[in-house]
Amino acid sequence: MIERLYTPPHYPDIHDNKPSVFLAGPVQGASDWQTPLARQLLGARDDIVVMSPRRTEDDQKKFDADEQKLWEFTTRDYTRQLGVTAFWWAAQDASIPYKTSRAYAQTSRIELGGAIGWRTYDMSIPIVVGFDQNYEKMGGGSESYIRSLCRDRGIIVVDTTEDLESEILQEVEKLCES
Repeated sequence: MIERLYTPPHYPDIHDNKPSVFLAGPVQGASDWQTPLARQLLGARDDIVVMSPRRTEDDQKKFDADEQKLWEFTTRDYTRQLGVTAFWWAAQDASIPYKTSRAYAQTSRIELGGAIGWRTYDMSIPIVVGFDQNYEKMGGGSESYIRSLCRDRGIIVVDTTEDLESEILQEVEKLCES
């Protein structure tokens, strides 16, 4: 486990008030984009924690859907209050088995709807969104709609994980200054 990276079912100490980053976006059917990005963020700042819904291999063996939903809801809400929520719309990886009856990134779309709702009531909540260049080509959907929603709510949209990292760090810096 990487220090200051929290994955289900592990929770950060919410009493230390460290700024947090929640890495939202596809897990099922996507390559692990969360761990490399978390490493970069944690290497850039020693005063943050990162939450990723992608479980470690050991924790995945004990997967519990209700536990996962509670963890995601709790850590997203913590981050809404004290951090940056970052969505990366990773392209579906055809080499990873995926249920054909399930729309790719369907949970992430619901989570983005919730985050857009937060922004409707509080435009200061930091949210950053990025798209893999192959997101739609590999089975993802709604990219133009998501981009439009983000534009309407003043949410920054980028096209590389490097730019996503940069925008996250800028948003964290603003939080630390306030």
